[in-house]
Amino acid sequence: MAWITPTLQECKDRIPKEWPALSSAAKSQGQDAVELAEKVISTQVTRIRGRVPVDVKRGEEGTIPDELESAFFALWVYEFIIKLPSMRSLLDDLRVKAWEKAFDELDRLSSGKIQVVPPVTAAPLDEQATGGYIEVASSSRPNQFSIENTSGLL
Repeated sequence: MAWITPTLQECKDRIPKEWPALSSAAKSQGQDAVELAEKVISTQVTRIRGRVPVDVKRGEEGTIPDELESAFFALWVYEFIIKLPSMRSLLDDLRVKAWEKAFDELDRLSSGKIQVVPPVTAAPLDEQATGGYIEVASSSRPNQFSIENTSGLL
């Protein structure tokens, strides 16, 4: 499976109606909404990557398993909104439940109850299987099967 890099545009697409109000709220608090949103993206990517068990190969820096895309966006929306205290009214029951579900999913991931597929990447040439030859196994043992020995089996 692919590991993905969440983008600011994808995040804004999750809250298209709320983005202008959130952007204005950030500005009124002396913050830049884009910088704040990108910081929350980075934090959530780090949070998710940190929950992937150590024995699972990770994708490139800044990527998350695509299986956790919904969890990422639930975490991002919630965390972005709470950074703007005047906008907490946007955290309806559905968003809070999605946030809780995302944390539950990450807890199950870190405890090994669910797994993610490592990224699909090309191995270096010296680690790839080579072709062009076959190996034949031989045995000094005589073949014990003959028509006489196996008659009546079918």
